[in-house]
Amino acid sequence: MLFSRIDLLDFFLLPIVFFVGIVISREDFLTGKIRNKWIIFGLIYGIAIFTMLYLLSRFTDLLGSFNLTSVYLARVNYNSILALALGFWLWKIKLLSAGDAKLFFLFSFLLPLKYYWASYFPLFPSFVLAINILMPIFIFILLQTTIYWLKRLIRPESSMDEVLAQKVKKSIWPEIINLIKLLVVILAASILIQRITGYIASFWPSAQDSGLLLIGIFLLFRPLQQLIKKYREVIYLSLVIISSSLVYGYMTGGVNTLSIFWLLFSRLILFFLGYFLLNKFLQSYLSKTSVITVHLNDLKPGMRLAEKNKFFDEKNSQSELDQENLGVIKNWAEKEGKTGLRVYRKQSFAVWIFLGVIITIVLQKSLLSVIIDLW
Repeated sequence: MLFSRIDLLDFFLLPIVFFVGIVISREDFLTGKIRNKWIIFGLIYGIAIFTMLYLLSRFTDLLGSFNLTSVYLARVNYNSILALALGFWLWKIKLLSAGDAKLFFLFSFLLPLKYYWASYFPLFPSFVLAINILMPIFIFILLQTTIYWLKRLIRPESSMDEVLAQKVKKSIWPEIINLIKLLVVILAASILIQRITGYIASFWPSAQDSGLLLIGIFLLFRPLQQLIKKYREVIYLSLVIISSSLVYGYMTGGVNTLSIFWLLFSRLILFFLGYFLLNKFLQSYLSKTSVITVHLNDLKPGMRLAEKNKFFDEKNSQSELDQENLGVIKNWAEKEGKTGLRVYRKQSFAVWIFLGVIITIVLQKSLLSVIIDLW
């Protein structure tokens, strides 16, 4: 039979993935909006296809050897729920718009699970998709930043560079101290995540290589930063966790435990050192190229402020303007004698999400793992 020689999930789902991806990417690029009708359309289509294939393979022989099991559907649902939760979390901390978060959820639902087969995230396959979305953005910004600073070396802007150097000098030591505090807390959290992973692996061996540590650090990074600012006790609790883990590990595992701890600690040190240098590198670039000044009369809902004010705390200093706060912000700016406010340039993130989907289909694993293998 024809159906026994093709993958029906690819046959039915990949066309809609590319259709929705192209349409939404185009609209987001031109208008800066992701319309809910395309998200709903893709979701209804996917549910209909999964339901049809399951019923036909379960109760008839029309599909030949093709069999869509309830276990597979359960994995799809589980993966989709985690993708929705991750998208909601990224929206909550202002890293994604609501439309981008829903688009990530839709692609996680529609993309067949076989495209994650070479990944190390069986508990959350679509985390690979998240990596493949972020890596091209990171590489693109890094290249732009490098080119920008090479131009500055050739044609320096002395006055602006001196002002920027003074700002960096003033802020560098507080940031180093904050990073050390964050390193301690992340290290303690990593120890706890490893313990949890080890426990899960006792009855689910694949969880040991499921990437839980990487996922945990990724999800906890921003919340732990906010937690440290609010509660100093977190630092002391983290030191207790680290010291007690070392003592207990040495008593039960000897030198081997210390070597494992040192490996974890050294990797985190490299991560934080890279984060600190790269963050400074990118901040100086983005502050000059990704921020524009918009006249007060031209401010619109959806724009994101790039400067602090009394209405947004540090956590929400890049919050979107909406119908409720727009008038209040304008009145405040006028009283302060401002004629305009600095906002971030509108970026079309849907294009990057769709590019991440294509990379996942082609590689069937994360771009990061490919780079590590080549390295």
